[in-house]
Amino acid sequence: MLTNIKTKAGKLLPIDFSHWKVDEDSTCKILDEIDGNLVLENKSGHVASICKHLIQDNLIRITKDYIDIKGLYHHYFITNYLANDKNKMNRLFENHAGLIFQHRDLVLNKAEYYLLNPGILSSGGMYIGGFKYSLGSLFESIESGNHYYFDEIDGHKELYLVSMASSPLSGSVFKALFWSDNEKQLLRLEKNLSGVKSPSIGVFHKMVAFSSFTIDEQTKALQQLINEINDRNNISALE
Repeated sequence: MLTNIKTKAGKLLPIDFSHWKVDEDSTCKILDEIDGNLVLENKSGHVASICKHLIQDNLIRITKDYIDIKGLYHHYFITNYLANDKNKMNRLFENHAGLIFQHRDLVLNKAEYYLLNPGILSSGGMYIGGFKYSLGSLFESIESGNHYYFDEIDGHKELYLVSMASSPLSGSVFKALFWSDNEKQLLRLEKNLSGVKSPSIGVFHKMVAFSSFTIDEQTKALQQLINEINDRNNISALE
């Protein structure tokens, strides 16, 4: 079932969340039994190995090829899966960040890309805590013309703020991550910004904050985005 998400700029992006959320039905298919562990598959196609003794201790009945693991499901197929998927997605993003930042338009045109939340998209300050935001909300702010932009810092040019850590009392920024349109890479500056007006953590939060929707299948969405970028580049190379 299609749902429209409304971006910070008011654009409506359709998405079928059933494709991007882990199925919550705790009935799983038994694929195999290896060394006293049952290898199970849920309706999203994810696989987990659970000790058969644990299943028996929880008085869970095994009926032929299927089993309803009830309370064990959330731990093995949601908590564990989401943590592992997030780590996988972060590694994939780190290896392709430069490519993704150069194709911001693709991220802004599909909901599953807009809602991606790499680990680097986290900012905050002492005493006020931190906040996370999506790749789409960051890119939308960058493209708006009202984002924190610096012509040059320490010899690096055309810089857009990606994340920051600051002190709200002094106003100083002691760690910041930038995207350089000139160098086509992410740059981390772990010192007070010299010669520039320091960005405000409060203003930056208003620029990028977006938490209306989330997706579970982050690696799947990111890989799809990378494939789309590669297809675009291959077509351009042939023209």
